[in-house]
Amino acid sequence: MATIKPRQTNVIVNYDGKNLDHKISAYLEKYDFTDVASGESDNINITVSNRNKKWLSAWKPSKGDTLKAKIQQKYWQNFAGKKKSITTNCGCFVLDDLSYSGRPLTCTMSAVSIPTDDAFNSDEVTRTWENVTLKEIARTIAEDAGIRLFYDAEEISVEGIEQNNQTNCKFLYSLSSEYGLAMKVYSNKICIFDEETYENKGCVATIYEKDMINWSYNTTIAGTYSGAKFSFTDPTDNSEYIVNIGEGNRIKNINVTASNLGEAEAKGIAILNNENKKATTMSVTIPANPNIYSSTVIKVKGLSNLNGRYYVDKVKHNIGGAYTMTLTLRFIQKRIKTVSIEAVSTATQNAASEGTQYTIVSGDTLWALAIRFYGSGVLYTKLYNANTDIIESKAKERGKSNSDNGHWIFPGTVITIPA
Repeated sequence: MATIKPRQTNVIVNYDGKNLDHKISAYLEKYDFTDVASGESDNINITVSNRNKKWLSAWKPSKGDTLKAKIQQKYWQNFAGKKKSITTNCGCFVLDDLSYSGRPLTCTMSAVSIPTDDAFNSDEVTRTWENVTLKEIARTIAEDAGIRLFYDAEEISVEGIEQNNQTNCKFLYSLSSEYGLAMKVYSNKICIFDEETYENKGCVATIYEKDMINWSYNTTIAGTYSGAKFSFTDPTDNSEYIVNIGEGNRIKNINVTASNLGEAEAKGIAILNNENKKATTMSVTIPANPNIYSSTVIKVKGLSNLNGRYYVDKVKHNIGGAYTMTLTLRFIQKRIKTVSIEAVSTATQNAASEGTQYTIVSGDTLWALAIRFYGSGVLYTKLYNANTDIIESKAKERGKSNSDNGHWIFPGTVITIPA
Protein backbone atom coordinates (compact mmCIF):
# COMPACT_ATOMS: atom_id res chain seq x y z
CA MET A 1 0.00 0.00 0.00
CA ALA A 2 1.41 3.38 -1.06
CA THR A 3 2.28 5.85 1.66
CA ILE A 4 0.26 9.06 1.50
CA LYS A 5 2.69 11.94 1.81
CA PRO A 6 1.40 15.02 3.66
CA ARG A 7 1.42 18.35 1.95
CA GLN A 8 4.44 20.55 2.63
CA THR A 9 5.16 24.22 2.12
CA ASN A 10 8.79 25.36 2.02
CA VAL A 11 10.33 28.79 1.62
CA ILE A 12 13.43 28.78 -0.58
CA VAL A 13 15.72 31.79 -0.16
CA ASN A 14 18.85 32.67 -2.09
CA TYR A 15 20.79 35.34 -0.17
CA ASP A 16 23.55 37.28 -1.97
CA GLY A 17 23.96 34.25 -4.23
CA LYS A 18 24.07 31.74 -1.36
CA ASN A 19 21.34 29.20 -0.72
CA LEU A 20 19.80 29.56 2.75
CA ASP A 21 17.28 26.71 2.53
CA HIS A 22 18.66 24.75 5.48
CA LYS A 23 18.99 27.85 7.67
CA ILE A 24 15.54 29.22 6.81
CA SER A 25 13.71 25.89 7.13
CA ALA A 26 15.20 25.15 10.54
CA TYR A 27 14.47 28.57 12.01
CA LEU A 28 11.50 29.95 10.03
CA GLU A 29 8.62 31.21 12.17
CA LYS A 30 6.73 33.36 9.68
CA TYR A 31 7.00 34.37 6.04
CA ASP A 32 4.78 36.71 4.08
CA PHE A 33 5.03 37.89 0.50
CA THR A 34 2.90 40.77 -0.79
CA ASP A 35 2.27 40.81 -4.55
CA VAL A 36 0.85 44.17 -5.69
CA ALA A 37 -0.73 44.90 -9.08
CA SER A 38 0.29 48.57 -9.27
CA GLY A 39 1.44 51.62 -7.35
CA GLU A 40 3.68 49.85 -4.82
CA SER A 41 6.66 47.55 -4.78
CA ASP A 42 6.28 43.87 -3.93
CA ASN A 43 7.78 43.02 -0.54
CA ILE A 44 8.65 40.10 1.71
CA ASN A 45 9.04 39.71 5.47
CA ILE A 46 10.95 36.75 6.92
CA THR A 47 10.85 36.12 10.68
CA VAL A 48 13.25 33.52 12.02
CA SER A 49 13.99 32.21 15.50
CA ASN A 50 17.17 33.70 16.93
CA ARG A 51 17.35 31.32 19.90
CA ASN A 52 21.09 30.63 19.46
CA LYS A 53 21.79 34.28 18.43
CA LYS A 54 23.41 33.21 15.13
CA TRP A 55 21.35 35.84 13.27
CA LEU A 56 23.11 38.41 15.48
CA SER A 57 26.58 37.14 14.69
CA ALA A 58 27.75 34.74 11.99
CA TRP A 59 24.51 34.92 10.00
CA LYS A 60 23.77 38.63 10.61
CA PRO A 61 22.18 40.17 7.47
CA SER A 62 23.03 43.67 6.21
CA LYS A 63 20.81 46.32 4.66
CA GLY A 64 21.25 46.42 0.90
CA ASP A 65 21.82 42.67 0.57
CA THR A 66 19.91 40.94 -2.22
CA LEU A 67 17.44 38.08 -1.84
CA LYS A 68 15.61 35.79 -4.21
CA ALA A 69 12.63 33.96 -2.74
CA LYS A 70 10.33 31.13 -3.81
CA ILE A 71 7.45 29.26 -2.21
CA GLN A 72 7.47 25.53 -2.90
CA GLN A 73 4.34 23.46 -2.32
CA LYS A 74 5.10 19.72 -2.28
CA TYR A 75 2.54 16.92 -2.64
CA TRP A 76 -0.32 19.34 -3.39
CA GLN A 77 -3.23 18.03 -5.42
CA ASN A 78 -3.83 19.66 -8.79
CA PHE A 79 -7.15 19.94 -10.63
CA ALA A 80 -6.66 16.48 -12.18
CA GLY A 81 -6.40 14.97 -8.70
CA LYS A 82 -2.68 14.16 -9.00
CA LYS A 83 -0.10 15.12 -6.39
CA LYS A 84 2.56 17.49 -7.65
CA SER A 85 5.01 20.16 -6.58
CA ILE A 86 4.19 23.79 -7.35
CA THR A 87 6.72 26.62 -7.12
CA THR A 88 5.74 30.30 -6.84
CA ASN A 89 8.56 32.66 -7.76
CA CYS A 90 8.30 35.68 -5.45
CA GLY A 91 11.07 37.57 -7.27
CA CYS A 92 14.22 39.51 -6.40
CA PHE A 93 14.41 41.83 -3.41
CA VAL A 94 16.70 44.25 -1.62
CA LEU A 95 16.92 44.08 2.19
CA ASP A 96 15.84 47.49 3.47
CA ASP A 97 14.83 46.83 7.08
CA LEU A 98 16.25 44.59 9.77
CA SER A 99 14.83 44.18 13.27
CA TYR A 100 15.39 42.03 16.34
CA SER A 101 13.16 41.34 19.32
CA GLY A 102 13.04 39.17 22.44
CA ARG A 103 12.00 37.14 24.23
CA PRO A 104 11.50 34.82 22.44
CA LEU A 105 14.50 35.92 20.38
CA THR A 106 13.61 36.61 16.75
CA CYS A 107 15.04 38.35 13.70
CA THR A 108 12.85 39.88 11.00
CA MET A 109 14.20 40.68 7.54
CA SER A 110 12.09 42.95 5.33
CA ALA A 111 12.91 43.48 1.66
CA VAL A 112 11.35 45.25 -1.34
CA SER A 113 11.48 44.50 -5.04
CA ILE A 114 13.27 47.64 -6.20
CA PRO A 115 16.39 47.52 -8.37
CA THR A 116 19.74 47.41 -6.60
CA ASP A 117 20.60 50.65 -8.42
CA ASP A 118 19.94 53.29 -5.73
CA ALA A 119 19.52 56.04 -8.34
CA PHE A 120 16.20 54.57 -9.53
CA ASN A 121 14.51 54.98 -6.17
CA SER A 122 16.61 57.62 -4.39
CA ASP A 123 18.19 60.20 -6.70
CA GLU A 124 15.98 63.16 -7.63
CA VAL A 125 16.26 64.02 -11.31
CA THR A 126 15.28 67.07 -13.36
CA ARG A 127 15.00 66.69 -17.12
CA THR A 128 12.67 67.45 -20.01
CA TRP A 129 11.18 64.74 -22.20
CA GLU A 130 10.05 65.91 -25.66
CA ASN A 131 8.45 64.14 -28.63
CA VAL A 132 8.74 60.65 -27.16
CA THR A 133 6.40 57.82 -26.25
CA LEU A 134 5.71 56.62 -22.74
CA LYS A 135 7.34 53.32 -23.68
CA GLU A 136 10.53 55.12 -24.77
CA ILE A 137 10.65 57.01 -21.47
CA ALA A 138 10.21 53.75 -19.55
CA ARG A 139 12.88 52.00 -21.63
CA THR A 140 15.40 54.79 -20.98
CA ILE A 141 14.71 54.71 -17.23
CA ALA A 142 14.97 50.90 -17.16
CA GLU A 143 18.30 51.00 -19.00
CA ASP A 144 19.62 53.64 -16.59
CA ALA A 145 18.72 51.31 -13.69
CA GLY A 146 20.21 48.29 -15.40
CA ILE A 147 16.94 46.33 -15.45
CA ARG A 148 14.49 45.07 -18.06
CA LEU A 149 11.19 46.55 -19.23
CA PHE A 150 7.91 44.69 -19.75
CA TYR A 151 5.42 46.94 -21.59
CA ASP A 152 1.93 45.67 -22.43
CA ALA A 153 -0.11 48.69 -23.56
CA GLU A 154 -0.71 50.87 -26.60
CA GLU A 155 1.95 53.35 -27.64
CA ILE A 156 1.23 56.72 -26.02
CA SER A 157 2.79 59.86 -27.50
CA VAL A 158 4.14 62.47 -25.09
CA GLU A 159 4.81 65.85 -26.74
CA GLY A 160 6.56 67.26 -23.72
CA ILE A 161 6.76 66.71 -19.96
CA GLU A 162 9.02 68.00 -17.20
CA GLN A 163 10.52 65.62 -14.66
CA ASN A 164 11.11 68.09 -11.85
CA ASN A 165 13.17 66.91 -8.86
CA GLN A 166 11.59 63.44 -8.92
CA THR A 167 13.15 60.01 -8.67
CA ASN A 168 12.85 57.94 -11.83
CA CYS A 169 10.68 55.46 -9.91
CA LYS A 170 8.18 58.06 -8.66
CA PHE A 171 8.10 59.91 -11.98
CA LEU A 172 7.37 56.76 -13.99
CA TYR A 173 4.65 55.64 -11.54
CA SER A 174 2.99 59.06 -11.81
CA LEU A 175 3.26 59.25 -15.60
CA SER A 176 1.82 55.76 -16.09
CA SER A 177 -1.10 56.54 -13.77
CA GLU A 178 -1.88 59.80 -15.63
CA TYR A 179 -2.58 57.75 -18.76
CA GLY A 180 -4.54 55.04 -16.94
CA LEU A 181 -1.75 52.44 -16.97
CA ALA A 182 -0.55 50.25 -14.11
CA MET A 183 3.10 49.90 -13.10
CA LYS A 184 4.99 47.64 -10.72
CA VAL A 185 8.58 46.56 -10.19
CA TYR A 186 9.00 42.80 -10.11
CA SER A 187 12.15 40.67 -10.14
CA ASN A 188 14.45 43.42 -11.47
CA LYS A 189 11.92 44.32 -14.13
CA ILE A 190 9.68 47.36 -14.66
CA CYS A 191 6.21 46.18 -15.69
CA ILE A 192 3.79 48.65 -17.29
CA PHE A 193 0.43 47.39 -18.53
CA ASP A 194 -3.13 48.41 -19.40
CA GLU A 195 -5.31 47.39 -16.44
CA GLU A 196 -8.49 47.52 -18.50
CA THR A 197 -7.12 44.86 -20.86
CA TYR A 198 -6.29 42.64 -17.89
CA GLU A 199 -9.76 43.23 -16.38
CA ASN A 200 -11.28 41.77 -19.55
CA LYS A 201 -9.31 38.52 -19.37
CA GLY A 202 -10.82 35.22 -18.27
CA CYS A 203 -11.08 34.20 -14.62
CA VAL A 204 -8.17 32.19 -13.22
CA ALA A 205 -10.23 30.81 -10.33
CA THR A 206 -13.70 30.70 -8.78
CA ILE A 207 -13.94 31.32 -5.05
CA TYR A 208 -17.01 30.10 -3.16
CA GLU A 209 -18.12 31.62 0.14
CA LYS A 210 -17.96 28.22 1.84
CA ASP A 211 -14.23 28.03 1.08
CA MET A 212 -13.40 31.49 2.45
CA ILE A 213 -11.64 31.57 5.82
CA ASN A 214 -12.92 35.11 6.32
CA TRP A 215 -14.09 37.98 4.14
CA SER A 216 -15.34 41.57 4.18
CA TYR A 217 -17.17 43.63 1.58
CA ASN A 218 -17.66 47.37 1.10
CA THR A 219 -19.48 49.47 -1.46
CA THR A 220 -19.70 53.26 -1.39
CA ILE A 221 -20.57 56.27 -3.48
CA ALA A 222 -18.31 58.53 -1.41
CA GLY A 223 -15.43 59.61 -3.61
CA THR A 224 -16.90 57.93 -6.70
CA TYR A 225 -18.44 59.72 -9.65
CA SER A 226 -20.71 59.30 -12.64
CA GLY A 227 -18.71 61.82 -14.64
CA ALA A 228 -16.04 64.50 -14.65
CA LYS A 229 -15.65 68.00 -16.03
CA PHE A 230 -12.71 70.29 -16.68
CA SER A 231 -11.69 73.39 -18.61
CA PHE A 232 -8.78 73.15 -21.01
CA THR A 233 -6.82 75.80 -22.92
CA ASP A 234 -4.99 74.39 -25.93
CA PRO A 235 -1.43 75.80 -25.73
CA THR A 236 -1.03 75.71 -29.51
CA ASP A 237 -3.73 78.30 -30.29
CA ASN A 238 -5.15 79.33 -26.87
CA SER A 239 -8.55 77.89 -27.77
CA GLU A 240 -10.62 77.17 -24.65
CA TYR A 241 -12.78 74.09 -24.19
CA ILE A 242 -15.14 72.57 -21.67
CA VAL A 243 -14.62 68.78 -21.54
CA ASN A 244 -17.38 66.58 -20.08
CA ILE A 245 -16.77 62.89 -19.37
CA GLY A 246 -19.77 60.70 -18.58
CA GLU A 247 -22.98 62.19 -17.22
CA GLY A 248 -25.30 62.17 -14.21
CA ASN A 249 -25.43 64.00 -10.89
CA ARG A 250 -22.11 63.03 -9.32
CA ILE A 251 -19.72 65.11 -11.42
CA LYS A 252 -16.10 65.61 -10.31
CA ASN A 253 -14.38 68.87 -11.26
CA ILE A 254 -10.79 68.01 -12.12
CA ASN A 255 -7.65 69.77 -13.33
CA VAL A 256 -5.77 68.44 -16.35
CA THR A 257 -2.45 69.61 -17.78
CA ALA A 258 -1.73 68.44 -21.32
CA SER A 259 -0.06 69.42 -24.59
CA ASN A 260 -3.20 69.01 -26.72
CA LEU A 261 -6.91 68.28 -26.48
CA GLY A 262 -6.59 64.56 -27.23
CA GLU A 263 -4.03 64.11 -24.47
CA ALA A 264 -6.23 66.10 -22.06
CA GLU A 265 -9.21 63.86 -22.89
CA ALA A 266 -7.18 60.67 -22.23
CA LYS A 267 -5.87 61.99 -18.91
CA GLY A 268 -9.36 63.09 -17.83
CA ILE A 269 -10.77 59.62 -18.51
CA ALA A 270 -7.90 58.06 -16.53
CA ILE A 271 -8.47 60.35 -13.51
CA LEU A 272 -12.19 59.60 -13.39
CA ASN A 273 -11.84 55.83 -13.67
CA ASN A 274 -8.99 55.72 -11.14
CA GLU A 275 -11.29 57.46 -8.65
CA ASN A 276 -14.05 54.90 -9.24
CA LYS A 277 -11.86 51.86 -8.56
CA LYS A 278 -12.73 52.04 -4.85
CA ALA A 279 -16.50 51.88 -5.45
CA THR A 280 -16.86 48.19 -4.53
CA THR A 281 -14.11 46.23 -2.79
CA MET A 282 -13.58 42.94 -0.98
CA SER A 283 -10.92 41.42 1.26
CA VAL A 284 -10.88 37.62 1.26
CA THR A 285 -8.62 35.12 3.02
CA ILE A 286 -8.48 31.68 1.42
CA PRO A 287 -6.29 28.56 1.48
CA ALA A 288 -3.36 29.11 -0.89
CA ASN A 289 -4.16 28.92 -4.60
CA PRO A 290 -1.08 29.25 -6.87
CA ASN A 291 -3.24 30.25 -9.84
CA ILE A 292 -4.15 33.57 -8.22
CA TYR A 293 -1.75 36.50 -8.35
CA SER A 294 -2.09 40.28 -8.66
CA SER A 295 -3.60 41.64 -11.93
CA THR A 296 -5.64 38.46 -12.51
CA VAL A 297 -9.43 38.14 -12.43
CA ILE A 298 -11.40 35.80 -10.18
CA LYS A 299 -15.08 34.97 -9.87
CA VAL A 300 -16.85 35.15 -6.51
CA LYS A 301 -19.83 32.84 -5.92
CA GLY A 302 -22.10 31.96 -3.02
CA LEU A 303 -22.68 35.57 -1.90
CA SER A 304 -25.90 36.27 -3.80
CA ASN A 305 -25.89 39.90 -5.01
CA LEU A 306 -22.21 40.27 -4.15
CA ASN A 307 -21.22 37.63 -6.72
CA GLY A 308 -19.32 38.65 -9.83
CA ARG A 309 -15.96 39.23 -11.47
CA TYR A 310 -13.30 40.85 -9.31
CA TYR A 311 -9.85 42.18 -10.19
CA VAL A 312 -7.01 41.16 -7.86
CA ASP A 313 -5.25 44.31 -6.66
CA LYS A 314 -3.05 42.63 -4.07
CA VAL A 315 -2.17 39.15 -2.79
CA LYS A 316 -0.53 38.60 0.59
CA HIS A 317 0.92 35.11 1.02
CA ASN A 318 1.01 34.09 4.69
CA ILE A 319 3.15 31.16 5.86
CA GLY A 320 3.37 30.44 9.57
CA GLY A 321 1.71 27.12 10.13
CA ALA A 322 -1.03 26.98 7.48
CA TYR A 323 -0.38 28.56 4.08
CA THR A 324 -3.09 31.12 3.32
CA MET A 325 -3.57 34.04 0.96
CA THR A 326 -5.32 37.32 1.67
CA LEU A 327 -6.74 38.89 -1.48
CA THR A 328 -7.54 42.59 -1.95
CA LEU A 329 -10.20 42.72 -4.67
CA ARG A 330 -12.25 45.31 -6.51
CA PHE A 331 -15.42 44.68 -8.46
CA ILE A 332 -14.92 45.10 -12.21
CA GLN A 333 -17.31 47.71 -13.54
CA LYS A 334 -17.66 49.25 -16.97
CA ARG A 335 -15.29 52.15 -17.42
CA ILE A 336 -16.67 55.60 -18.27
CA LYS A 337 -15.33 56.81 -21.61
CA THR A 338 -18.07 58.94 -23.22
CA VAL A 339 -16.76 62.44 -23.87
CA SER A 340 -18.38 65.64 -25.10
CA ILE A 341 -16.28 68.70 -25.88
CA GLU A 342 -17.58 72.22 -26.35
CA ALA A 343 -15.62 75.34 -27.23
CA VAL A 344 -15.92 77.98 -24.50
CA SER A 345 -17.06 80.57 -27.04
CA THR A 346 -20.05 78.35 -27.90
CA ALA A 347 -20.78 77.61 -24.27
CA THR A 348 -20.72 81.32 -23.46
CA GLN A 349 -23.15 82.13 -26.27
CA ASN A 350 -25.55 79.40 -25.17
CA ALA A 351 -25.42 80.54 -21.55
CA ALA A 352 -26.03 84.16 -22.48
CA SER A 353 -29.06 83.34 -24.60
CA GLU A 354 -30.67 80.55 -22.59
CA GLY A 355 -29.28 80.58 -19.06
CA THR A 356 -27.53 77.53 -17.68
CA GLN A 357 -26.15 75.80 -14.57
CA TYR A 358 -22.47 76.15 -13.74
CA THR A 359 -20.33 74.35 -11.12
CA ILE A 360 -17.72 76.52 -9.41
CA VAL A 361 -14.16 75.18 -9.76
CA SER A 362 -10.97 76.16 -7.94
CA GLY A 363 -9.77 79.62 -9.03
CA ASP A 364 -13.20 80.93 -10.10
CA THR A 365 -14.38 84.41 -9.08
CA LEU A 366 -17.71 86.06 -9.89
CA TRP A 367 -15.80 88.86 -11.63
CA ALA A 368 -13.99 86.39 -13.93
CA LEU A 369 -17.22 84.48 -14.60
CA ALA A 370 -18.97 87.74 -15.53
CA ILE A 371 -16.22 88.50 -18.04
CA ARG A 372 -16.51 84.97 -19.42
CA PHE A 373 -20.29 84.89 -19.78
CA TYR A 374 -21.19 88.57 -20.26
CA GLY A 375 -17.99 90.20 -21.46
CA SER A 376 -17.74 92.58 -18.48
CA GLY A 377 -16.58 91.99 -14.91
CA VAL A 378 -18.80 94.75 -13.51
CA LEU A 379 -21.80 92.52 -14.23
CA TYR A 380 -20.74 90.15 -11.43
CA THR A 381 -23.66 91.56 -9.41
CA LYS A 382 -26.02 89.88 -11.89
CA LEU A 383 -24.53 86.52 -10.92
CA TYR A 384 -24.55 87.32 -7.21
CA ASN A 385 -28.17 88.55 -7.18
CA ALA A 386 -29.35 85.43 -9.02
CA ASN A 387 -27.55 83.11 -6.58
CA THR A 388 -27.50 85.00 -3.28
CA ASP A 389 -29.09 82.23 -1.22
CA ILE A 390 -26.75 79.43 -2.33
CA ILE A 391 -23.62 81.63 -2.20
CA GLU A 392 -24.39 82.86 1.34
CA SER A 393 -25.33 79.36 2.49
CA LYS A 394 -22.05 77.86 1.26
CA ALA A 395 -20.06 80.71 2.84
CA LYS A 396 -21.63 80.01 6.25
CA GLU A 397 -20.96 76.28 5.86
CA ARG A 398 -17.28 77.18 5.48
CA GLY A 399 -17.27 79.26 8.68
CA LYS A 400 -17.71 82.71 7.09
CA SER A 401 -20.22 85.18 8.52
CA ASN A 402 -21.18 86.08 4.93
CA SER A 403 -19.76 85.86 1.40
CA ASP A 404 -18.69 89.54 1.31
CA ASN A 405 -21.04 90.19 -1.64
CA GLY A 406 -19.87 87.12 -3.54
CA HIS A 407 -16.15 87.42 -2.80
CA TRP A 408 -16.15 84.01 -1.10
CA ILE A 409 -17.32 81.27 -3.47
CA PHE A 410 -16.30 77.62 -3.16
CA PRO A 411 -15.59 74.72 -5.57
CA GLY A 412 -18.54 72.39 -6.05
CA THR A 413 -21.18 75.11 -5.64
CA VAL A 414 -23.74 74.97 -8.48
CA ILE A 415 -24.95 78.42 -9.56
CA THR A 416 -27.33 79.67 -12.23
CA ILE A 417 -25.99 81.80 -15.05
CA PRO A 418 -28.95 84.08 -15.99
CA ALA A 419 -29.64 84.73 -19.67
